[in-house]
Amino acid sequence: MSITARQIQPNEWALMKKIRLAALQDAPQAFATSFATAQKMSDAHWQQRTSEGAQGEKSFCAIAFDNQKPIAMGVGLPDEDNEHHSHLVAMWVSPEYRGTNTARLILEEIFHWAKKRNALFMFAGVKENNHRAENFYKKMGFVTYNGEKLTAKAVCDCNIVLQKALNSHC
Repeated sequence: MSITARQIQPNEWALMKKIRLAALQDAPQAFATSFATAQKMSDAHWQQRTSEGAQGEKSFCAIAFDNQKPIAMGVGLPDEDNEHHSHLVAMWVSPEYRGTNTARLILEEIFHWAKKRNALFMFAGVKENNHRAENFYKKMGFVTYNGEKLTAKAVCDCNIVLQKALNSHC
């Protein structure tokens, strides 16, 4: 097993589509978009989404691989209202790789991107009863957020909101 993670490349839209659909099929309750809806999205949609994830301005998409096989993804979003906040969304690891260091590698890529954008905090939303994800995030330094209501849809639609201070030791 040789697991690596990196930012998606602009021409990898078919890869983005494949891994996102796999995530939606595996864990539909964890995402705001349904598999059926995502499956109907045009190639142009996937091309734009991938381009944005590769540019790192509107979003940042990290993909993990075991050799050449895509096994995980995660997306970082800048907060539209606060330049010092960023959000972790669309995090997914293929079931056979859960419990390995795959999720950590994805998060490290996203933390690095967020810090380069001068973000001081990363927020993650977790759906109710997703204890494995919540426990993992807490191991990675996230704590329960009890502050002002956040406006980012991907986070505020979740039952549990977690926050991590981003410092040089992420």
